[in-house]
Amino acid sequence: MNEALSSILCSEKHWQFEDHNRRISFNADGTGEVVNLWHGIEMNYFITLEFAWRIMPSSSPPPPADLPPRPASRFSWTPTPELLGQLNLEITLRRKLPRTFPDSMRQYTQRQTQDMLRDEAFVPKSFCVRVERGNFLLPSVVGIDSSWNSRYALRLLFDRPPVPPREEWRNPQPGPEGYSFWETSQFVARALPEQEGKRRAMNDVASAGCIVL
Repeated sequence: MNEALSSILCSEKHWQFEDHNRRISFNADGTGEVVNLWHGIEMNYFITLEFAWRIMPSSSPPPPADLPPRPASRFSWTPTPELLGQLNLEITLRRKLPRTFPDSMRQYTQRQTQDMLRDEAFVPKSFCVRVERGNFLLPSVVGIDSSWNSRYALRLLFDRPPVPPREEWRNPQPGPEGYSFWETSQFVARALPEQEGKRRAMNDVASAGCIVL
């Protein structure tokens, strides 16, 4: 069961909060990367670090999970996502950039990222993560732009954000404060076909109540 969920985590290149700017990824070798960008005059990588991760024992067995099949027809839509299962993860940020990071920016960005975080940010932290299947908007546009057509089949829900909290930043302004990096706890992956964008997303706040025309 844990192996199936772990396979889902690692099968996606990135799990995104918004389009390319805030994302997290998991590798089968127990490493991963977290990226949070802020766009000013230049692109600033405020958090771009590798981390180590592992699955921790659970006190209660999670529901069974299988790899997601092909998306269902739009005529079989349900407003409730399917829970594939949940995992207890231990994530430890490392003081180094991901191996995939461009060499031309490596020295500056590594120094910038490490200088912004306190030592407490690099200690192991535990998370409970739910894996769901459905039809999802990017979390960054939920409640802001429900006309956004891109849809994703998978969602990760962390019980608390995997980005260090505000008190673990040396200087949280201007970018991290303005973008509230430490509030990012949901990510989506596995793009659905374009026609799925015509359906109401399961995480669209409009789906929870009445629609005013």
